[in-house]
Amino acid sequence: NVFAATEGSSPAGFSVERLQQMSLLTARIAKQIMSDPKEAETAFTAGLLHDIGKIILVLTAPEKFSAAIAGAAESGRPGYELEREMLGASHAEVGGFLLGVWGLPLPIVEAVAYHHVLPATPRPRMDTVLGIHVASALAGQVLAAQAGAPVQDHLDLVALEAAGVTGELPRWREV
Repeated sequence: NVFAATEGSSPAGFSVERLQQMSLLTARIAKQIMSDPKEAETAFTAGLLHDIGKIILVLTAPEKFSAAIAGAAESGRPGYELEREMLGASHAEVGGFLLGVWGLPLPIVEAVAYHHVLPATPRPRMDTVLGIHVASALAGQVLAAQAGAPVQDHLDLVALEAAGVTGELPRWREV
């Protein structure tokens, strides 16, 4: 079990249980919002793996990762921004790199790498990368609300508009 590797070494502010909840919820949402059944399966897999970079950061740089988590909680800034500042890369980029080295399919690698910050090139349609971006943002909102924490909206509305799917947001939020 990959999560067992972090037992006893988790930095302050990191929860294996929350990571598991986030991964599963992201995967389920992603599968439901994708219209193409094959792409829905790919998105489900990418959703399960989208935060794998956090495990790498817990195991390789626990103090800096903990500082990024604390800094995000104090400032209200997204954790991935502080990770990039303190570690040189975010968990999304680290996870995408790892999955690329492992030889996973490019749509999964890209979805993991870009789940917070989409590539500059607009997505012409709802693909796995955009699906994981949406699913991760919505899952984060659900878990924050359940925990009584501030709910932040990190959706790239410009990218959703470019893909012609902004009208789907109300339905996706219900999912």
